[in-house]
Amino acid sequence: MDIKFQQILARTIYSARVAALGTIYDGEPRLSMVTYSVARDFSAFIFTLVN
Repeated sequence: MDIKFQQILARTIYSARVAALGTIYDGEPRLSMVTYSVARDFSAFIFTLVN
């Protein structure tokens, strides 16, 4: 991944706190909006999931 793409990706991730999370459940697609936080060095992502 080149540095320009890394910068764009980092800016996008740090500027938003809500993401769309797509999964498959019982063979059907599911889409959820989740809040998240990320470590400055990208070593960890924390998602808030509610059932």
